[in-house]
Amino acid sequence: MEDGFARIKEEYILEINKKCGNNDVNKEVVTPIKQPEKRRGMDRQRKGKMLKAKIEMAKTEIRICPSVFSEDDIKCKYGDKCLALHSKEEYWAKKPPDIGTVCPIFEQQGKCKFSLACSFARAHTNTETMDQIEKDPSPSWKPTINSQTIQLQINLRKNLFKFERTETALKEISTTVACMERETNLNMKTLCGKTYLAPLTTVGNLPFRRLCIELGAEITCSEMAMATQILKGQPSELSLLKRHPSEKLFGIQLAGGYPDTLGKAVELIKDNFDVDFIDLNLGCPLDSVNEKGGGCSLASRPNKLVNALKCMQNVADKLPISIKMRYGMKEGKRTAHTIIKQIVQQSPPQLLTLHPRSRL
Repeated sequence: MEDGFARIKEEYILEINKKCGNNDVNKEVVTPIKQPEKRRGMDRQRKGKMLKAKIEMAKTEIRICPSVFSEDDIKCKYGDKCLALHSKEEYWAKKPPDIGTVCPIFEQQGKCKFSLACSFARAHTNTETMDQIEKDPSPSWKPTINSQTIQLQINLRKNLFKFERTETALKEISTTVACMERETNLNMKTLCGKTYLAPLTTVGNLPFRRLCIELGAEITCSEMAMATQILKGQPSELSLLKRHPSEKLFGIQLAGGYPDTLGKAVELIKDNFDVDFIDLNLGCPLDSVNEKGGGCSLASRPNKLVNALKCMQNVADKLPISIKMRYGMKEGKRTAHTIIKQIVQQSPPQLLTLHPRSRL
């Protein structure tokens, strides 16, 4: 062996017959049946275990019942079965120490909604009377718009919300032939030259949009919200519709695959939220969205798309409707020009954005 190579000690060198284990080379090799691998994290009993763990944690966790802070002296609905404390003094004595001396919510809003349960409770609590201290809010603080949705969620879950305009619009779809003409509050032509922050799922949240506005964005749009989840009163989906006061021109992007759900979602948004326009997502490539008829899938069904736009526009009345779409489903197969032609002839939106790429 030439110099410069690391030599292997003889005791670590195996002979060929030992390495093979003296097996007969000509012996037929039996390939064992491969058992399906258990996916990481799979545990059929996990749900039960987690439930038991939550119950045990609730028994040992120090919590105060929300009924204690009720201004109307509402009694606890759980009665004697409630695991939380009902005495402010007892909770204060057992409460973990604060993690800081300044409560950011109290400093901005003038009061803290978490009261004694706040991790900075001593900053806004009278330790003698256990009453909460209030002051004037900061001049820079403005409440978030479109955030009061608790009663709306309850009405949606109990089917108490009436979609009268949507039902009327759905009946008119089959009889409407000519192109619709209607007056709009927001003339989309006036948006020419303004910086439009494109809707960005998981990225374009409210804090990100606020930052972009400070950097020069003039038009903002919410993250993609599923029409079906909005109609179910899903809190996580309704939270996507929140708007900051600094957003002067704000739109909500909807995704859905059917005229009835999209129409109802538009009616709900128009009657209960502060919004300047609604954008219909026709470019989402996610399988979970396309399998339900939304995103790129809806753009590939022109007749269904036209009916959806007609229903949305009838319900929206003077609220502008815009759409964003890709040039086609598959690379190299451009179909957007034929779809756009049909849309413009039968149910033209106020703004159309073309994303020059395919879904696949």
